[in-house]
Amino acid sequence: MENPFIILWEWTLGWLKRLALYRFPDRVDFAFGMFTTFIVLQLILGRYGLFYLLSWWPDAQRVQFENTPLAYLGCFLAFHMGVAFFEFGFHRYILHKVFWRFLQGLARKHRKHHGLTYGDAYPITEPKQIESSAFPAWTLAAFWGFFAVVALIPLQLIFPSLPWLISGGAAVAWSYWLYEVKHAVEHLDYDRWWKWCVERSDRLGQVAKKVYWYHRIHHFIPEINEAIGGFMGFDFPGWVFRTSFVPEHIPAVGAKFDPSSFKYPPPRWPVNVLDKVVDAREKQLQGRA
Repeated sequence: MENPFIILWEWTLGWLKRLALYRFPDRVDFAFGMFTTFIVLQLILGRYGLFYLLSWWPDAQRVQFENTPLAYLGCFLAFHMGVAFFEFGFHRYILHKVFWRFLQGLARKHRKHHGLTYGDAYPITEPKQIESSAFPAWTLAAFWGFFAVVALIPLQLIFPSLPWLISGGAAVAWSYWLYEVKHAVEHLDYDRWWKWCVERSDRLGQVAKKVYWYHRIHHFIPEINEAIGGFMGFDFPGWVFRTSFVPEHIPAVGAKFDPSSFKYPPPRWPVNVLDKVVDAREKQLQGRA
């Protein structure tokens, strides 16, 4: 008889692996529950880690854990909005363009995702389509470190009475969770999950069709609809910069159409200027290759 401790250990390792991956190559469905659990566990560890890290900064420690609900909510919403604009820029200028050779691997992986989900292959229904469809398990920790250095610590120094570190960290986690979950939902099998609401003839059907096509059209025209999680799921940066677009006459799923026939407006400043600068830089890098 096999040792029960070995069985328990192997089960635990398998569960932790599933928890960290939340999408196995042999399983198509995104593990929403496991991914959410993984984020919550990181939030709990992050909360206690922050408490002990701030032992050398007592004033900031007190502000993080002894503040008003309004202060927590205000900092959370403000930073969530900031992350929405970061997501827009990250998606547009790092995942779809290359202005720095060091970052071209990210663009290559994201373009692979677009290539595996183009046209009728948009729903992720086969294991081969999973590649590059989600960020790796260490993403949240990396974003916490990045935002702590470039924004949260400076904000805490400038506004010492507000709980930027804990509320901002929670906002980063929420933004990341929202991005991954919404993106996974958008790529769910059409016949199984979307058809029942998209093909309704009432108001619900009209809204569902726009929601479904909002990301799908991004896979035809990468320069539009780039804030996936955005602000509470809404592409606020796209609205500000005029890169948010859904055609007035939405084609039926499965119908043949020419994406170049869609007439969408040019982006507003400063995106229109940044596009030219980054495009020129990418051509320069390609010329050196």
